[in-house]
Amino acid sequence: MRIEVFDPLNGSPELWEAYFAVTEEIREEIIPGEPNLPREKRKLALRSEASELYYRNIHFLAFAEGGEAAGYARLIAETPASPSYEGNKHLATIGVLVAKAHRRKGLASALFTRALSKGRELSPALSEVRSHATLNSGCLFLEKLGAKLSLESAENRLQLGKVNWEMVGAWAGEGERKNPGTKVVTAFTIPEEDIADFGRAYAEICDQEPVGGLKLRNEFPPEKIRAAERKLAERGMTELTMYSKEADGRVSGLTEIFYQEETGHKVSQGLTGVRLAYRGRGLGKLLKARMLLHVRKNYPGVKYIATGNADCNAPMLAINRRLGFSRHLSVKVYSLEL
Repeated sequence: MRIEVFDPLNGSPELWEAYFAVTEEIREEIIPGEPNLPREKRKLALRSEASELYYRNIHFLAFAEGGEAAGYARLIAETPASPSYEGNKHLATIGVLVAKAHRRKGLASALFTRALSKGRELSPALSEVRSHATLNSGCLFLEKLGAKLSLESAENRLQLGKVNWEMVGAWAGEGERKNPGTKVVTAFTIPEEDIADFGRAYAEICDQEPVGGLKLRNEFPPEKIRAAERKLAERGMTELTMYSKEADGRVSGLTEIFYQEETGHKVSQGLTGVRLAYRGRGLGKLLKARMLLHVRKNYPGVKYIATGNADCNAPMLAINRRLGFSRHLSVKVYSLEL
């Protein structure tokens, strides 16, 4: 077998075909029957990431002796341009996929080693690798490498046809009554007047989320937020953020969704949370409720909302379970100390 770097900006049609062959096969194994983005859209996404300022995305493809696509790996690491690079230069993420017909031949080990070697070449300070697993074979592989299970999480889904909309409306009304001096801002791009404190709130809420002992630093200055907005626009993705803003102008909580017309059956919900100083006032329920009502009104084709939650994130899970979210796909996060 041979392994080579796959550059989305200059990849040949043959390399693109190999990439799609492996990733689509594994995706069907993990979430069978789930509609996928058209290939041209996925090409656009990878090409956009390849020109990313704050993160390196390096791709590797493995080929069997006869030239058949056999595996794929990806390395993600922050660049020195990232505002949080000094705090995170020790950390990288590596993902590995191997086609069913080519498993149990040492290919995953070869791909992982190749990606790790590249990571160390780019950052001599690299000392910890994070990896996610959904298939049992992936868990066993990472454990064999010596990786430790850091976090158990899941993709949880809410079927909109089963939502108790009366309760959702009550949550929104109660939140507004309990917070008369707070307004909820709805934005496709964060207003300039709020962006600095929004970034601080985003980082603080990220820091509150369980990460399973990973030594991770979060920083979101205005320029990083604007860059992320531009990248999403390049990919044709709609990002909508709702955040609560106090009478003194401070951002107290937020929730965000991502929507793409080509997969209009779903909405992905990203970060949701409330800063510690503002908890206990129903702001999390208010934001979740207002976002749900917005999705129902503005995206009538959406069948479900998907979100990721750590199994130990009790406050968010409690809200989501009351709304009707249920576990759809288990995801385990592993950490490998080098």
